[in-house]
Amino acid sequence: MDNNYLHAEVLYLEKDLRVLSTVYPMQPEKTTMEKHPHLVYFVPFVFTALSYVVFSWCNLFHTDTNSARYMLSALVQSEAAIIAIVFTLSLVAIQLTASSYSPTIIEIFRKTPDLWLLMGLYIFSIAYGLAILKIISWAMEPLLETYIVFSYFLGIFCFTTLIPYTYVMFIMLKPSTFIEKLSQKINKEELLHTEPIQPIIDIVRRSMMEYDHETAREGLDAIGEKASSIFRRERFIGDEETNISEKVYRHFFEIGKLALNKGDEGPVMVVIENIRKTGTTAVEKNLGIAAMKSVAFLSAIGIAAVNKNFEDISSQAIQSLTGIGIAAVKRERRTAEKVRMAEKVAASLSKISIAALRQKLEITAKVALQGLHTVGIAAHDRGNKRTLKIVAGYLEEFEGIAFEGGTERLKMFAHELATEIREKMDNFRPHQ
Repeated sequence: MDNNYLHAEVLYLEKDLRVLSTVYPMQPEKTTMEKHPHLVYFVPFVFTALSYVVFSWCNLFHTDTNSARYMLSALVQSEAAIIAIVFTLSLVAIQLTASSYSPTIIEIFRKTPDLWLLMGLYIFSIAYGLAILKIISWAMEPLLETYIVFSYFLGIFCFTTLIPYTYVMFIMLKPSTFIEKLSQKINKEELLHTEPIQPIIDIVRRSMMEYDHETAREGLDAIGEKASSIFRRERFIGDEETNISEKVYRHFFEIGKLALNKGDEGPVMVVIENIRKTGTTAVEKNLGIAAMKSVAFLSAIGIAAVNKNFEDISSQAIQSLTGIGIAAVKRERRTAEKVRMAEKVAASLSKISIAALRQKLEITAKVALQGLHTVGIAAHDRGNKRTLKIVAGYLEEFEGIAFEGGTERLKMFAHELATEIREKMDNFRPHQ
């Protein structure tokens, strides 16, 4: 096989990996109103102010006592009926949402002030209206007029408050909203002493059962973003890094395994991407234990995907492993720990390539070999002879196995990559 053929193979594999990254695209960013839904509560104030202008313009402030009595009575009754209906519908909506996703959602709504403030406002308006009805027979004329007009405007304010309240409830009932609120509890202290990730995992599981990929992705991304933030900002003492990384990756792996068993590629892709992001962050912050665990779980997902003949998933796992390996090799400050990370990546890629060969998944085997080759080249460029030697050994091992049971194309591909790495080894010059 000549170099032109090898170059064409490499371009094909790189194109394949780029396509894989678009299988499950990112969700669009939220609008300003979605990020800050409570901004709509300015509507009642504007509407009430406009009503005051209309009343003043039309000179409607003077009210007959008998007419006011009937008007206030109707206002109080309508307010009581409306708040009863709204409260009942809100509870039903919350209960249905909680039963669809997680009982933890009830606690979120309990701590949300909107329903309680609305109830308080209506109760105050009803009580005020009843008080005015009580004193309407004997109150002094100027003061009575003020009391009655204030009750009218309070009623207008209460009715128009239903507009922003309904909008906020629609936003609150979206899965992305309570995922965001649940993710706020994911921090170092909570992870060390409780299970803040579990409620989001419950939502992801329910979403997967309903094939709601958007909600599943939002939940997994929320966990990944919080984990990356913790790895980036926090300092760890003793077993803290081990305990936190174990919790995060164990949950990711459980979802990935469940999705593989269901034959649902989407959630597995998201799991792999989030493990890659957190693993890369761990490498950048010299968190060896977390980085090693990310590699171990990616390797486990990749091999499980190969055993179930999911080439896209296994190729995505290979791509992620390669990215972590390159990040470990190319860091300016090379440490023994980062060298071990690169070697762990190389070992994982070798295992996946051999598993793919045995499952007769030629493309997956090629992608794994190309990833192994890429890590070797990066090690050579950074003057890391030990990792380069290990990569050469894995390629030669695969070459030997492939000559016994691989296709001709795969044999030629493995031989060419192994030959190139051996040449790099022979001509190796350590960096000063």
